[in-house]
Amino acid sequence: MNDALLEVEKLSIGFGTDTGELEVVSRVDLHVGRGEVVALVGESGSGKTVTALAVTRLLPMPPARIRSGSIRFQGVDVLTLPERALRSLRGGKIGYIFQEPATALNPVFTAGFQIAEALRRHGVGGAADRRVGELLEAVGLSDHRRIASSYPHQLSGGQQQRVLVAIALAGDPELLIADEPTTALDVTVQAQILDLLAALRKSRGMAVLLITHNLAIAARLADRLCVMYAGEVVETGPVREVMAAPRHPYTAALLEAVPRLRGATRRLAGIPGSIPAGGVWPEGCRFHPRCRLADERCRRQAPPCEQTGNRTSRCHYPEKAGYEPSRG
Repeated sequence: MNDALLEVEKLSIGFGTDTGELEVVSRVDLHVGRGEVVALVGESGSGKTVTALAVTRLLPMPPARIRSGSIRFQGVDVLTLPERALRSLRGGKIGYIFQEPATALNPVFTAGFQIAEALRRHGVGGAADRRVGELLEAVGLSDHRRIASSYPHQLSGGQQQRVLVAIALAGDPELLIADEPTTALDVTVQAQILDLLAALRKSRGMAVLLITHNLAIAARLADRLCVMYAGEVVETGPVREVMAAPRHPYTAALLEAVPRLRGATRRLAGIPGSIPAGGVWPEGCRFHPRCRLADERCRRQAPPCEQTGNRTSRCHYPEKAGYEPSRG
């Protein structure tokens, strides 16, 4: 895409083990345009976080290794960047909101100190105190003096998450990577955090890569969906189109697990079985052991990733994918 800010192409990632290297991410394509929100969706173990950490080489190497593919940010090859340029990119042009604010924040330093440290890392010196207040207000914490002087354990989960957002914004990023930003928050606070991200995206014009297992959250914030299963991207497309007519059975199954507030009452359907262990993938289509559409072809032959218009899918029978598991 011509306006791409982030371009991940054919990315494969392996992890070394005592018995050899396992490929946990396979041939992933992921593009994020300027000002766009892309949701990377899938169950735990699908490879979402590993893919996101690879964007600025935050994976520990070893045991991790980029086996093939490329990662480009603003046209620059991230995989060949020297360490100094890479440090500038991390938390600078690319901001991160990591999972679990209670563990992502350092318990022995105040919130203000941690935001100021991020500012200093990106060249803001004498005016750091003022900027800390501005950032806290930007993320909806108007009582910024009290928040800045508080330790993480003195803050609520929602306040901790907003402090993490403030830290991520310290470098004035063009891309914000938000890894499960609403985990462990109640539904009211979840909505507030999502509204905050939407407002920041609009006011700052930044792009967002949202990592989530929840399609309802993705639909609320994202322009496009990128669905991952067992280390592969199995479907991409505009969020409304994908949710209206999924072209992969896994996407359809995720949708069936989302409660609906409108329309006919129906029983929620879980996905039978479980995602395979990382790198230990079944032969053929990786989803076939859990798929109600699977046949002998699916069990033996891995489907290619095919593009139709602005949609892609990795399924032998995309036209049949929009099934309802609850109907069997």
